[in-house]
Amino acid sequence: HVLYLDDHLVHGQTNAFSSAIAVYLSRGLREQEAIHNARAYINLQISRAKGPRSRSAELYNEFIDSVDRHFHTNSDVAFYANCLNVSSRYLAQVTHRISGKSPKGIIDKTVTDAIEMELRTTCKTVQEIAYDFHFLSQAHFTKVFKKQTGITPVAYRKSH
Repeated sequence: HVLYLDDHLVHGQTNAFSSAIAVYLSRGLREQEAIHNARAYINLQISRAKGPRSRSAELYNEFIDSVDRHFHTNSDVAFYANCLNVSSRYLAQVTHRISGKSPKGIIDKTVTDAIEMELRTTCKTVQEIAYDFHFLSQAHFTKVFKKQTGITPVAYRKSH
């Protein structure tokens, strides 16, 4: 298959694209989903490398950086909007325009990815992971994780 990333490939990006596909496939995504997610990831990296051209791009990058720093303790969109001194509605418009995702979707995906990593790489119990991520209970953690992934944390751990 010949794949185009916003009609161009930057030197070195084809290797990153292949690696991104491999990562998404290793997470259990179907081939087309892995390609779609890898394409979105590489396009985002290309846009970041070019540097922000607008306040929206700058705000989006600040939001992503803030989520990376605070997702363990904050999953509320209003928290991030307040940190960035914008309304939640404006933040949603920016994230949708740039990534096609809502702020909550981006936050939830970041949290889910981190939880999956914990489940795959640590010996912590599901309850310990739930508390590390500030869930009120293991039952609440399981419900949220299953809603995001379609599988319980225990079943996820067994399958990986």
